[in-house]
Amino acid sequence: MTVSDKCLNQIKYLCSRISKVEWSGILFYTVDKGDIESENLEMTAEFVYPMSKDTTAATGFEYNEDVMQFMMQHPECMNMRQGMIHSH
Repeated sequence: MTVSDKCLNQIKYLCSRISKVEWSGILFYTVDKGDIESENLEMTAEFVYPMSKDTTAATGFEYNEDVMQFMMQHPECMNMRQGMIHSH
């Protein structure tokens, strides 16, 4: 997986600001080539939407209306896939 500069900066920022507990959120990414079953799958992590700051042992979140509002404000993510990202 390739990580865009924007996404890498977001991850570094989150890790620097929330370093003592776990955090998690939605990772928006694109599939550049291939598919999940091929050996040549290439994806790019585009950006992170943080959802939760939790404990030292666990993290998690539930999708809510904030995610849709974020996507409406960032229409480029409408065609992206979504996954979960967390701090460890």
